[in-house]
Amino acid sequence: MAENDNNKNNFTGKIKGKTKGKIKAKMAAWFTKTFIIFVMKVLPIFLLVCMVHTAFSWIADLVESVKNPADIYEIMGIDNISDLICVAGNADDGYYLAYKQGIDEKLDEVVKRYNKGSRQYVKKDVIKKMLEAELYTQYPNLGGKIGKEADVKIGESSNAASGGSDFSGTLYWPTDGTEITSYFGPREAPTAGASTNHGAIDIGVSTGTNVYACLDGTVTIAQYSDSAGNYIEIDHGNGYVTKYMHNSQLKVSVGDKVTAGQVIALSGSTGYSTGPHVHFQIEKDGEKVDPLTFKYNNGMGASSSSSDSSSTTSTGTTTSSANKVTSLDGFLFIGDSITDGMKSEANVVDSTCTVRAVVGVGSKYWLDHYSEISSVSDVKGINIMLGTNDYDYGISYMKQLLEKLHGTFSNVTIYVDNLLPDKDSNTSEFKSYVSQLKEFCTSNSSYIKFIDPTSGVEIGSDGTHPTINGYKTLWNNIKSAILNGGGSSSSSVAPLIIAKDTGEGQDGFQGAIRIRRVTPNKTIGALTNVGTGATQTTTVVTGGLGTKEDIPESVKKQMEGISMQHFSGVDYSDLSYLTIPYFDFNGSVQQGHMVVNKKLADEVLLIFQELYKIKYPIEKMELIDNFSGSKKLTGDALDYASIEANNTSAFNDRKVVTNDGVQNTVSKHALGQAIDINPQINPYINPDGSFSHDNAKKYVKERKSQEGWSDTEKAACITPDSEIYKIFTKYGWTWLGNSSYTGDTQHFEKADLTNVKTIENREDVAGTSSSTTNTTDSNNTKKDGDNSNTNNSNNSSASSSNTSKQSEVEEYLKSAASGTWSVYAKDLTSNSDIASVNADAKMQSASVIKLFIMATAYDEMAKGNMVPTEVSSDIKLMITQSENYATNRMIDRLGFDKINNYIRSNGYTNTELNRYMLKSNANGDNYTSSKDAAKILENIYNHKCVSYEASEQMMAYLKAQQLRSKIPDGVPSGVQTANKTGELDTVENDAAIVFKDNAPYVLVVMSSELSDTAKARQNIVDISKIVYGDGASVGGNSATVGSVTTAINSKIYDLKYIPESDFDKLVSDNDTKALEYFTLDGEWKLITAKWSYSSDEGVTISKNSPINYRSTVDKYTTPFEYLMDYYIDVKNRDFMFDFTDLVLKSELILAVEDNVTTTQTTTQSSISYADGTSEGGTSEVKLTEFVSDTMELTYVDTWFVKFTKESSYSAASFNSTQGALKGTPGELVGNYKTTAYCYVCNDDNGNFGTTVTASGAQATPNRTVAIHDSGDPYGLKLGDQIMIEGDPTVYVVEDTGPGQPGAWIDIYVEAPTDENGQKYCACITSPVGDRNVNVYRAKDVKAATESNSTDDDNSKALINTVASVKGTVTENISVSTNSSSGPSKMVLDKNTHGYYYVSSTKIDTITTHSIAIKYDTGESEIKGNENKFIKLFKDNKEAKSDLKPKWLITTVEKGEKTAKFTDLTKYLLYKLTGESFGVTEFDFSIYKPSSFSSLRGLRGNTPQEKVWVALRTQGFSEYATAGAMGNIEGESGFEPDSVEDGYTVENGGIGICQWTNYPRDSGQGNNTNLRLYAESEGKDWSDIDIQVKFLVASLTKEGGANGYATYDLMSYRGYTPDQWVNATSVADAARAFCWTFERPATWAGESSMPKRIQEAQKYYDMFAGRDLSEFGGGDIETACQDIMQMFLDRNARYEAQTYNDIEKTYKSDTGLVCATYVTLVLYHAGWLTADQINPFNYHYTVDYPNMLKAAGWTQVSKDNLQPGDVLNKPADGNSGHVVIYVGGGMIYDQTSCVISSSGRAPSRGPKSGQYYIDNPDFIAWRAP
Repeated sequence: MAENDNNKNNFTGKIKGKTKGKIKAKMAAWFTKTFIIFVMKVLPIFLLVCMVHTAFSWIADLVESVKNPADIYEIMGIDNISDLICVAGNADDGYYLAYKQGIDEKLDEVVKRYNKGSRQYVKKDVIKKMLEAELYTQYPNLGGKIGKEADVKIGESSNAASGGSDFSGTLYWPTDGTEITSYFGPREAPTAGASTNHGAIDIGVSTGTNVYACLDGTVTIAQYSDSAGNYIEIDHGNGYVTKYMHNSQLKVSVGDKVTAGQVIALSGSTGYSTGPHVHFQIEKDGEKVDPLTFKYNNGMGASSSSSDSSSTTSTGTTTSSANKVTSLDGFLFIGDSITDGMKSEANVVDSTCTVRAVVGVGSKYWLDHYSEISSVSDVKGINIMLGTNDYDYGISYMKQLLEKLHGTFSNVTIYVDNLLPDKDSNTSEFKSYVSQLKEFCTSNSSYIKFIDPTSGVEIGSDGTHPTINGYKTLWNNIKSAILNGGGSSSSSVAPLIIAKDTGEGQDGFQGAIRIRRVTPNKTIGALTNVGTGATQTTTVVTGGLGTKEDIPESVKKQMEGISMQHFSGVDYSDLSYLTIPYFDFNGSVQQGHMVVNKKLADEVLLIFQELYKIKYPIEKMELIDNFSGSKKLTGDALDYASIEANNTSAFNDRKVVTNDGVQNTVSKHALGQAIDINPQINPYINPDGSFSHDNAKKYVKERKSQEGWSDTEKAACITPDSEIYKIFTKYGWTWLGNSSYTGDTQHFEKADLTNVKTIENREDVAGTSSSTTNTTDSNNTKKDGDNSNTNNSNNSSASSSNTSKQSEVEEYLKSAASGTWSVYAKDLTSNSDIASVNADAKMQSASVIKLFIMATAYDEMAKGNMVPTEVSSDIKLMITQSENYATNRMIDRLGFDKINNYIRSNGYTNTELNRYMLKSNANGDNYTSSKDAAKILENIYNHKCVSYEASEQMMAYLKAQQLRSKIPDGVPSGVQTANKTGELDTVENDAAIVFKDNAPYVLVVMSSELSDTAKARQNIVDISKIVYGDGASVGGNSATVGSVTTAINSKIYDLKYIPESDFDKLVSDNDTKALEYFTLDGEWKLITAKWSYSSDEGVTISKNSPINYRSTVDKYTTPFEYLMDYYIDVKNRDFMFDFTDLVLKSELILAVEDNVTTTQTTTQSSISYADGTSEGGTSEVKLTEFVSDTMELTYVDTWFVKFTKESSYSAASFNSTQGALKGTPGELVGNYKTTAYCYVCNDDNGNFGTTVTASGAQATPNRTVAIHDSGDPYGLKLGDQIMIEGDPTVYVVEDTGPGQPGAWIDIYVEAPTDENGQKYCACITSPVGDRNVNVYRAKDVKAATESNSTDDDNSKALINTVASVKGTVTENISVSTNSSSGPSKMVLDKNTHGYYYVSSTKIDTITTHSIAIKYDTGESEIKGNENKFIKLFKDNKEAKSDLKPKWLITTVEKGEKTAKFTDLTKYLLYKLTGESFGVTEFDFSIYKPSSFSSLRGLRGNTPQEKVWVALRTQGFSEYATAGAMGNIEGESGFEPDSVEDGYTVENGGIGICQWTNYPRDSGQGNNTNLRLYAESEGKDWSDIDIQVKFLVASLTKEGGANGYATYDLMSYRGYTPDQWVNATSVADAARAFCWTFERPATWAGESSMPKRIQEAQKYYDMFAGRDLSEFGGGDIETACQDIMQMFLDRNARYEAQTYNDIEKTYKSDTGLVCATYVTLVLYHAGWLTADQINPFNYHYTVDYPNMLKAAGWTQVSKDNLQPGDVLNKPADGNSGHVVIYVGGGMIYDQTSCVISSSGRAPSRGPKSGQYYIDNPDFIAWRAP
């Protein structure tokens, strides 16, 4: 049984097991099936959902990121990110950039709006940092202490005025009247209780006249006072308060916010008042200031014309934020159905505006119904939209309406709207109307502004009227345009606001831009050479040749028994008396005297001329007899006395001591064959080193090292290596010194007189080498009374005493201008010829024939055939002014036969008159010879021409000659002449009597067939000098010594900001502190100061033009949106903090470089008597200094790019004031002794305990060292950076001291502190002192704390230091001398006890010493900072792993402000990841800064000339330039205001190049950029200068135009930019420019190509080969400089002659007077034409007003001068003067470029105009 049971159980178990297995199998199968189904169906769906979710999340991020830019502005309620900030601070703590109040709430709202949906990671602190990062690189470091938020809210105006605040802009005049009845300051009290010191101005008006707030502010008082009556006080912020008293009614209450121009009261006579008026008072910090020192909208008060303090709108109207419209309240709108539609159909016109609009009417309707307009009261502004119903009738009715409106509403601005386009827009009538309307508005821009509100206005189906949306757009455009000052309806930057620090809220910040001044390390007005680099020296000396004569009787008396002892057998007849010009130890030219052997006279003069040319210094050169004294010293004793005085001398009749001690040998001095030079410095030194003169000790002991010698003493020392040694030995002279520094080092002698050089072929006259002539007793040496003659080329004779002059003239003519020459000179006392060359040749007489016409007239008067009173005026004009019409009248009165009969009958055999002046020479020309002309002058001189009385009259006319630029210019100043000139196109003549003391002579020089008349005129001057002699040598005695150094010792410091009003105050006070600051105008434009100086008027401070720096630095700005793209992409707060920190470490340096030219002119007059004595005369010193500032970006270091110049002026490039420097040793300077000094022992002029240094920098331990104040022997100078052996520190030479002589440096160390906290000196024990060490120049210098990545904060502090930087210092010293007869003196003859007279020579020495300092920052380098970007991600690995490059690139690409970063981002991501995103190389040169130069007028008088000059100046070839111009002609016909047919200004092609946007309606592209650039410069886009500058910037790789223009050449249709630049034909250039720049549609380009090439060839033929200086035009200062340089190049002189052909004067004349110079400037600038000039005597100031009036010029007040105004003193031709004003108180006149009649050198720049402004005799004229 049991068995069976078991079996049963087994069976049952088997059944159960099978069941379980089946279940398991089924379950497995089910699970498998389910899994398969899940994997096959469910999982894909799940994964898809996840992917879609992720994708949508990414897409959402992308969509959100695209919205970001609009969102943040919308959320914050701002138009621009700059609306968030303002300037805050005060004068004590300085200023900073502050956030406006409400920034926290705005940031909270931004975070709230951003953190929606999946985005919950945006943090407030990150958003704030990203905003600051964008702002950081757009603004300068203001230099003040950083505070908190400002006391002005976002979206509100400051309490102070926007636009520079602090009353710096244009204020609103406080009432409608302008009559000032009581001025500011002392007065008699007008009524009881009134003030006697008026602290305001009273403006007389009738009761009830509007009283306006002059500026925005808050009303703080509005009440009645017994004295002030009803009065109002307004607080404008920053300490400014205004008060308005005696009103009849008040319109505001306490606490009201008012705006400029708002009516606040009605005038009256309440309180202490004598009648209705407005008492207007301004207070600054409680002090009353004169209201008339400010500028007002109606032109009252201070001048508002200066470009330095006002901006200009697109219509040319001066504006400022002070009178800026802030609302349309009170505006009157006048129009037709379109204006009516804005109100009746769209209902968009503000309810506070008044509308006068009638359907279907035009301007004439409103003229007929004018009362409907004039009855409107309290009008604040007018807007007119009329013309659609007008243009068929022309512009006249509209002009009348506008003029009538201005008469009624004189204090408001009228805004005239452009016409909306309609179905007739393309008709000529429509276009002509719009053009004329715009022109009229522009010409009346003082009260009319033309605005264009038509952009985007949708027109309805009738083709004329807007849709409802169109009306809304039109209204918004009108409102925006008016509120933006009548210009563009958009603004790129919020106006500047100055506010106060609230002490609460968010921290402010300083911007990244350093405004760093680089200026010469010298005192203003000091003539200091601050050059520190390598020096190149040049010397140019002309003249310097002395004169010789026989020993004068007075000199013989002085010599007899003193230097003349008759030991040697030499007699006076064997000697010559020399007058020799030389440079003394002060660098001044003196006239010395010396007696030498007559045979050596010429050679000695030649030797000393060479010494003069090298400026060899000689302390004294007097006759040795002057040192005889009361003891009557002779011989060796006399010699000893002369040596003691360091006198250079020659003849001394004495014997020398031989070795046996016996005086039996005649000295070479006794023969006149030896010269001792500077005998104290060059003593007699015995072989054992002993010497005789104690005062020569220094020059014996230190002769080899010359230690302690001055530069002059070193130059005077004679050694075998010296130049003086080489010069003397070249002429065969022997030096008695030797190379062992012993011997007679002063002594040169010449024993052999058979080989001596003469002057006849001297180098300075003929330009050939001096010839050598054998000279013995039997030849060439002329004894007194020897009258033997030598033959000349004309067989005329010249006396022996004048043989050298005959030879000189002959030799000189060999190098004169090519042509035929004739010269004749005759001594009128001895009747001997002086020079005669071709003297009988018949020459074209030109105006010299007038001498003979004059003589004929007097002959006829003597015969009774002519009445003197009838002809005297014509004779005077004919002679004194060479007036040809007067001459022709005289010929008509006399007749040709009578004149020629007189000529023949009086023996003038080579003279004949055949034609009238300037008439045809068909009957032959007029002729004379130089001898005939001399003969008639000689007859006049001897009173033998006609009669005594007639000769006297003729002489008087000749002496009154006004044309004196030839022979008279060759004689010394003060010597009288009587002359008559003559010139034709190829003829230059002059005939003169020269009244030389005791030797008058006649000189006639004639020339014809000339190719260079300018050179010929100078040749005549030089011949005149040769004939005159006596120091009036050819070219004058002048010298120019020049040196150029390659580095500048400079002060370098960061400027701090102050408000514009404070800045203006410093400028108006001529306070040099203005040079330490900068300011910003209402548009954030940068303004700095510069200076000029004159010894007459001191320092003048002026403002530089405002610079729109923000547009240039914009390319370095990291937009908030760009940072937000990264934030959204990586969602990592820490990473964004690091990224923004990187941006906030950016540094930009904007350098203001002062290029300074200092010129000192010293005029010294002295008297040199024939007896060798002299006496001092007068001395006059004048100094001028002129500054031209250059502004450039020299250093940029941002997170993505680094730009540097060779001179970057960064903290690491020189000795900064913060921290130490490090570097590596360079060139060895020398071995130095070291000592130490400190704060305690630093002696600043006796004041111990200072940190003041000689350089002006503060002494700093581990940086400052001093050198000896007398100079360093190895050449170290202030600013040099050095390293000391064994010391890694870089020291800077910043101080000097009187310490140890020689190679010594004093190292500034830290003074230790004792237990009482007092510093004490421990320099004696300092380890850096008392050492002898090698000193090296430092190289590779940088801040000691600077890391390789320059991420330190060392550069954050303001810089104030001294350093040597790159640039040139050019020093020139030119010296010229003029000599003339001086006074005589009576001298007692000690032998006879009688008196005799000694004659003298007056010597004027003019020294012009100029130093020109010009900075040169050198080459630039630009490179990427990609390593910073890569390091950023390496330090944030999580962010790198979260980075989604493709999505990031997409968001950047789509952003309006970020798109420009697309390629940069692709490149940086490639460098980071190694994955290519399309850009693997990047050209960082696109980040090269553009120029900061302020807008100047371009040279050229037409658009075509301007383009040619501009492109050629940029280096483009003539082919390339012509090719571009052919295309421009094809595009626009060179019409600057051209607008593409069928399009508006906004969406069409505009200007000469037809610049367009792409797409047309995108608002982005060259069209918009051109208009924005014009707006940034205060110009209209149609301004040709604006367009040319924009074009040039578009063609240069760095771009420019304030950052609005970028490089716009590209490869297209198989052409590359290089094919245009390097074109080898006009046709190739035209084709290449068409396709690479213009890039028209293919069909358009192909069809127009022949025309483009044809026009290009036309301009090539027109302009190629012309010198660019020939083109006129440009701004007036440029024109002044052009004319100045033109006449400097011509070596022009002051020349009072008749000018009647301005083109000839412009091209070739070499003489100028003041009026001619100004006329040439105006002609060159295109302000006057030749037709306007030539009819007038434009060289006479008396006729100048007539010329200006005829050209439409008007007289203006000198209180409101503008550049280009002419100041004229209309007196007679001798005492009148005319100058041209160029702004900043400076003028130009002819003194900038001509050598004056007294020989004074040109000033080479402008000068102060204050004298002419203050002098009431000068009248100001302004161009139309």
